[in-house]
Amino acid sequence: GTLRHPKKSISPTSLWKMIIFSVSIVIVLKLCIQLFGSASSSSDKNTNPLIHVSRGGFSGETITLRSGYKMPSIGIGTCCRPTAKGPDIYKSIVTFLHHGGRLIDTAMAYDNHLDIGRAVRDSGLRRDEIWITSKIAVGRMKGKGPAGTVQAVRDILSELGTNYLDLCLVHSPKMGRKETIQIWTGLIQSKEEGLIRSIGVSNFNRHEMEDLHEATGAMPELNQIQFHPWIEQEWREVVRWQQKNGIATTAYTSLGGARFRRPRKNRGQKDGTTTSVSILPPSAEGVTEGGAPVTEAQVLLRWALRQGVAVIPGATSEAHILENLRVPPMLDRTDAYFEELERREAPAGWFDSKRGPNKFSGEAANAAWGGKR
Repeated sequence: GTLRHPKKSISPTSLWKMIIFSVSIVIVLKLCIQLFGSASSSSDKNTNPLIHVSRGGFSGETITLRSGYKMPSIGIGTCCRPTAKGPDIYKSIVTFLHHGGRLIDTAMAYDNHLDIGRAVRDSGLRRDEIWITSKIAVGRMKGKGPAGTVQAVRDILSELGTNYLDLCLVHSPKMGRKETIQIWTGLIQSKEEGLIRSIGVSNFNRHEMEDLHEATGAMPELNQIQFHPWIEQEWREVVRWQQKNGIATTAYTSLGGARFRRPRKNRGQKDGTTTSVSILPPSAEGVTEGGAPVTEAQVLLRWALRQGVAVIPGATSEAHILENLRVPPMLDRTDAYFEELERREAPAGWFDSKRGPNKFSGEAANAAWGGKR
């Protein structure tokens, strides 16, 4: 007959031992995953309690430069106020980055690269999550040629503690055509060496940018100028020309600049009192977006943003930084809404009590190099 082996039964004790062994293996595996997972991410751990680390790159509104890089549309300016240096600007930049801001605008002339660089390093963010723009102080470049500009870029990088700038600008055309072309050539060389990703200018008009292009074959990718509802018509035309020719625009003095003090008052009332005066037209006052009030500053910033212009308002307090960053879309507002704002007179002292609301006149938008060739 057929040989049969008797069936072996598993005792209850052995069954329990197998279950306990299996559970132990699962527990050990989970512990290993937690241990090695935390170790591998320790280098990315944010040690600064003020910073929320975002790994998503630039979110929100951006402007694409001709180089292909996307620049955040809302940044923070660091010029021309007592709080733009030292501990104040360090704290402002840390707060700005904490709340999702990603574009920092600075310059050699502002003398705050070291403070900004320290804030960037302490932010817990990767370098490629932050956009840094700086500018060449043209008065310091006289007679130094392109090599002097390349060295100035290297000095900026050393002060900021980074190995590249997202954008570098020639700060002004005031040195005249010949000197400025030398500086511009130095920026082109710096870009070729990988020190800068995009290059541009500031306070230039159309004719000056065309001269740079004619001399070097390179047209600026961006022009940073004063731009607000009361800017001269000639400068509006410069912006329109730039848009047609692939040149982005960044606006400064969107909120009146550091020279403009708030709150604004009407003085000389018969009863000796003062009354607040709003920049906004009546139809724009008290406007809400999604149930939240839209502030005066937000309307002014949206005026530029809706035209494809980036903004870099300066701010020191957390409240003002948040206000500037949280500009609502205002998609339901018509052109007439913003045109009504433009028809109002600029507030007294908007930019300068003596020079008026504009740093540069309409004539400056058409006169190349201020007479210096």
